[in-house]
Amino acid sequence: MDLGSTQKEKVKQFKAITGTGDDVAVVFLKRLNWNVENAVNAFFESPEAKKAQPKLTQIKALFKTYADPSTGYINIDGLTKFFSDCGITDLMDPVTLVIANYWKPDVLLQIEEEKFVQGMTAMNCASVEELRNNLTRLRKELLSDRLKEIYINSFVVNREKKEAKMLEKEVAIQLWELLLSKPFPVIKELITFLETVRLKIDASR
Repeated sequence: MDLGSTQKEKVKQFKAITGTGDDVAVVFLKRLNWNVENAVNAFFESPEAKKAQPKLTQIKALFKTYADPSTGYINIDGLTKFFSDCGITDLMDPVTLVIANYWKPDVLLQIEEEKFVQGMTAMNCASVEELRNNLTRLRKELLSDRLKEIYINSFVVNREKKEAKMLEKEVAIQLWELLLSKPFPVIKELITFLETVRLKIDASR
């Protein structure tokens, strides 16, 4: 379903209050004629909320385990520990980009509690054990229709500046190797060529 800017903002508001994902937000907002307050009230009175509440509490506790108390975010040290506990020992493992696509951070290597909760809820994982058990499913997204979404999110968060339309060559090549070399083997030839050229790359397309 294509949403307008106003509807997207209402989805964002609903998710921030309820800790749910896009699908649940759209269902309740559509049901209540896109009235955020009524949709939120309906959600918390629903069986879905009663079922989700224990998991939300567990996910918030999980966030605090890895967040830096001085900033309130999960930073590089917390992410390294989190991924390691999930069985991901290399931050360059492409599945980290799949997980990051659920979190959708505004800043690279800086995860806010709200986005962490929303992402873990959308993955239906409330613990490192559950995420570890779902890694195979998440890896399959790298070869699915969700690859484009994962790539775009990775491009956006890796820009030097928010308004930038291009990535540094080294960053773009690294991103292509991680996400595109397996589904599109020809990309390796392009990377070999670009490694000999000094330029920035418009990797947004």
